[in-house]
Amino acid sequence: MAHCKFCLNNTVDTWFGSWCEKCHKLQRIIALFGIDKVSNILDTVLLVDFDSQKTKVKSLIKEELSERVSKLIEKKEKKHRKLDAIEEKIEETNHEDNKLTKV
Repeated sequence: MAHCKFCLNNTVDTWFGSWCEKCHKLQRIIALFGIDKVSNILDTVLLVDFDSQKTKVKSLIKEELSERVSKLIEKKEKKHRKLDAIEEKIEETNHEDNKLTKV
């Protein structure tokens, strides 16, 4: 069988056909939605210019940093709560010791 005339890699899907199965599917999608819409979707989704990449990378870095900061703040607050609990126990123990020494 012959090679697909669109992708030039795969063999054609029928004996008298010109396109492989995947390219034939693309042809049907273009016929269904129109070449302009399909082309626009491909341009916006697959083809990204440098400025868009730069903006996306900056936003991803910002998200990662904000996640890390929130985790650090959470850990710090957890440590403070533990320290506060320890201080309360120490104060209770000191208070009880004071009661015992007074008696």
